[in-house]
Amino acid sequence: MNTIPLAFETNGWSRIDISPSALDPVSTECTALGITQTDYDLAPHAPGFSEYVRAPEYAGEYRAYGGPLEHCFLEKALEHYIGFQIIQPRTGEVGIDIGSCRSVAPGLAERLYGVTCYTQDLEYPAGVHGKCIGSNADDIPLPDESVDFMCLHCTFEHFERQADTGFVREVARLLRPGGRVVILPLYLNRNYCNITGETDPASRASIGFDTEATHHCIIPEWANRFGRHYSPSALLRRVWEPALKAGLTPNLLRVHNWEAIHRDLWLRWILVLRQL
Repeated sequence: MNTIPLAFETNGWSRIDISPSALDPVSTECTALGITQTDYDLAPHAPGFSEYVRAPEYAGEYRAYGGPLEHCFLEKALEHYIGFQIIQPRTGEVGIDIGSCRSVAPGLAERLYGVTCYTQDLEYPAGVHGKCIGSNADDIPLPDESVDFMCLHCTFEHFERQADTGFVREVARLLRPGGRVVILPLYLNRNYCNITGETDPASRASIGFDTEATHHCIIPEWANRFGRHYSPSALLRRVWEPALKAGLTPNLLRVHNWEAIHRDLWLRWILVLRQL
């Protein structure tokens, strides 16, 4: 429970602007801080994605999982597709879909790539039940060096308190040599901002907000408990430097040409962690 009173703003969308003009200074600041970046162009992936998205796993009720609008479905499917493109799962490997909930991504990974893919979520029954893991993401009950890849699709931003930093350390413990993790989207803006859809102060009292965040915002229509948008310095402190200290190699990808898929997508940044 939070013991430090926080002032909540109602102008949250302006704090997390993802327009190119707002993100160019973010890229400049990242470079100045030593956060290495690579441009990632979505346009060459458009033909492959248009074929991929016809997969039968996307034909049912999952189409509305991310929201009722078509671009919400396309965003979720694109996150899966690009995640697979970056991870490049290989037959026989073991992966985890972190914060999986009801995602179709683990089944797709198994069918398309011949891997074993666990599903992990805080809301699952505690422990390992077959391929279903109920745990915090920073305390996954699997042996050291037992995993080849992990995917996080619209998951990482929901990790409260120090779970983001703790997850990075857990990645270093779990990954085999050559292992890789993809986090997409990574929410990165000029402002270090926590957001919530909770309008009731009593409900907000149990949320693990970052007291050091420069802005705490209520966005009722967002309708989620907690979200973290990093500033470059917050990303450096909470994720990048812990990854390096744990022996991981991080790389930040800046996404371009999302309009080749749909103009209203919100994928702007991707974080990749590798165990060499």
